[in-house]
Amino acid sequence: MSSTSAKNGKDRETREGREKARALQAPQSEKPRSKSPTLSLWHKKKKNDASSAEDDESRSEGLSPIWGIQELDEKNFEQGISFVTTCINWLVLTEASKQTGLFRKAGNEEEIVALKNDMKKGVPPNYNFKEGTDPHTISSLLKRYFREIKNPLLTHQLYAEFIAATSEEDDKRIPAIKVVLAQLPDRNKQMLKLVCEYLHQVSKESQTNMMTPLNLGIVFAPNFLRPLVEKPSTLISDAGHAVALVQTFITEVETIFITCDQVKEEPEIRAALVRKYTLHRTRSKEVLKKCAVGKDTDHETFQTTLQTVGEKILEGEALFEIMNEKDDKGTEEPPKFDAATISANLAKFAGIRPNKKFNRPAKRVYSEQTPEPTVTFSTETS
Repeated sequence: MSSTSAKNGKDRETREGREKARALQAPQSEKPRSKSPTLSLWHKKKKNDASSAEDDESRSEGLSPIWGIQELDEKNFEQGISFVTTCINWLVLTEASKQTGLFRKAGNEEEIVALKNDMKKGVPPNYNFKEGTDPHTISSLLKRYFREIKNPLLTHQLYAEFIAATSEEDDKRIPAIKVVLAQLPDRNKQMLKLVCEYLHQVSKESQTNMMTPLNLGIVFAPNFLRPLVEKPSTLISDAGHAVALVQTFITEVETIFITCDQVKEEPEIRAALVRKYTLHRTRSKEVLKKCAVGKDTDHETFQTTLQTVGEKILEGEALFEIMNEKDDKGTEEPPKFDAATISANLAKFAGIRPNKKFNRPAKRVYSEQTPEPTVTFSTETS
C-alpha cells in the first residue's frame, strides 16, 4: 500500500509539474514576440530622433535672416530693412512706378528663386540687381518677403483690432487705427512706413501704372495682415477691411505714422474694438451661410468654393473681381467693404450666388438684437 501510495504521489507530482511547465511555456514563447516589436520600435524611434535632430541642425544652419523668418526681431531686422531698401532704391532708380500694373503683375519665377538664393544668408554689401532685370520681378520679390514672414508685419496679435478699427465711421476710423498702430512694435512700424512711403509715390502715377491706393491695398493687404488661422470665411469677410486699412496707410502716410506715436494707451478702446470684431465675425458667418453655389449645391462644394476664393484673396487676385461692382447702366460704383456685398459679388469670380433670404441687409437683422460696442475717443487720440 505504502509503495503504491508513494507511486501515485510521485505520478501526481509529475503530472502537476508537467502542467506547470506547459503553463509557463506559453508566456515564455510569447515573450520574445512581445519584446521584439517594442525593441524594434524603440530603436526606430531613437533612429528617427537622431535623424530629426540632424535635420533640425541642418535647418538651423541654413536659416535665412530674410526668407521665412518667424517675425521681425533684433537678429533679422537690419538685414530685412536693408533688403527692402535695396529693392525700393532699385525700383526708384529704374522709374518702375511708370510700369503698368506694378506689384500686381507677377515677375519671372525662375529669376525670383535665383535672387532669393543669392540673398539666402543676407544682402551682400553694395548689392545691386542686374541691369535689365524686369521691374515686376523685383516688385514680386519684395511682396514675397512680406508674405513669407510667419507672424506678418501688422502681427496676428493686433489683427482683430486693426479690422475693427477700419470698420469705424469716417470721423472715428483714423483715430481708431492710430490707437492700434501705436501698439505695433517699433521695428514693424519703421518697415511699414518705409514701404507705404514708396507705395504713396507709386499711387501718384496711377494714371500711367493703373495702381491706385485701392489697387495697391488689394495687392499688399494679404502680405501685411493675416489672421492666425486662415479660414476662408474669415478671409472673405475681413478682406475688404484689410484692403481699406492698407489703403489708409498709403494715403495718410505723411501724417498717420507721426501722430500715432503721440497716442496714449487706450485699453477701453482696444477692448471695444475686440468686441466689435467678434460681433462682425458672427454677422459675417450668418451672411455666408445664406450663400449658395448654383442650384442644389451640397455643403462640400460650397466649402471648396469658399476655400478657392480664400486662396485667391491671399494671392491678392480675387478682390479685383469681387469688389468692383457695376450698376445696371454699366457705371462703376465705389467699392463696398462689408461682408454682405463681398459675398453677393462672389458670383463674378467663383459662381457663388445668394439666395432670396440673403438680400436682407445684415445690420437690419442684427442691430436690434445685439448693439455694436461704442468706441469713444479722447482729444489725445485725434
